[in-house]
Amino acid sequence: MSKSQKIKIILKLLFAGCLIYWFLHKNDLSKISNAIASLPVYIYLFAVVLIFLAVLLNSGKWLIILPGYNIIKLFELNLIGQYYGLILPGQLLGDGAKAYILSKDKIDTGKIWVSVFFDKVTGIIGLLLVGIFGLILTNKSLPAWFILNFIISICICFIVLLLMRIGFFYNLLKRLINNVNLRFNNNKVIEFLSKLIDAWFLLSKKNKILLFSIFLGIIYQILGILINMLLAREFGINVSFFDWCWIQAVVSVLLLLPLTIGGIGIREGSLIGFLGWFGVASEKALALSFSIFGLQILLAIAGGILDYKLVVRRRKS
Repeated sequence: MSKSQKIKIILKLLFAGCLIYWFLHKNDLSKISNAIASLPVYIYLFAVVLIFLAVLLNSGKWLIILPGYNIIKLFELNLIGQYYGLILPGQLLGDGAKAYILSKDKIDTGKIWVSVFFDKVTGIIGLLLVGIFGLILTNKSLPAWFILNFIISICICFIVLLLMRIGFFYNLLKRLINNVNLRFNNNKVIEFLSKLIDAWFLLSKKNKILLFSIFLGIIYQILGILINMLLAREFGINVSFFDWCWIQAVVSVLLLLPLTIGGIGIREGSLIGFLGWFGVASEKALALSFSIFGLQILLAIAGGILDYKLVVRRRKS
């Protein structure tokens, strides 16, 4: 790891720490801790089971794009991706890590990388569709600026995705991204975006795979929403399924941004803001956010253990 990369990670850790300190300083810490302590253990264990099932479902989604591989192996790699997504600045790097690990000692390296990025793109499409669904069916009167920005952003995303299936626009966008990448000295996030575009162009015309992958991506998001609702109910947060759809979509997109380590601070601020529109106290929003983050940590711990075993096994071989 270069010196500049270390500095970036330190800065992001400091930024995340400042955000968490600000949120805790502005709220009653005892209320937050009491709310978390009152969460029934069996409820949390059920949420743990659901989130591991969601990862297994996502592994099945990946298997559709990468047939011939063992789903258990892909499940383990998804957990390892959760581990690197937590310790590295940005969840997208977790996907890059699992592609790198799987591509070691494999002949079809290009196919593996394309599968990972296509899986990510179809997952994001599923997320956006869930967000649209929630926004259409919500009974909540949301701020006009929020609805407008949400709709414009999603429309831009889908228009770009449709255009990128056409060779001319694909080549044009690739040239633009490569020029930007040169200006930023081969930025990892820009390189990741470039590979996402390549994967989408190569596989997006396979309509059956595309539609089924998006469908499973939607199911994956719904599982995440059900987990949020399960935990939220225990904190006395009564928000409808449809509202959780757009909340999940916006928060998940924000967590993709490499602003902090593991999305720390971003998740908390987002939930405080959005749940505040429903009259939810910020202490309850923080308790929910920390509980959700706890699930992410459990996935990362499992992934870290698997990654350690993989490293040991490779050293012995």
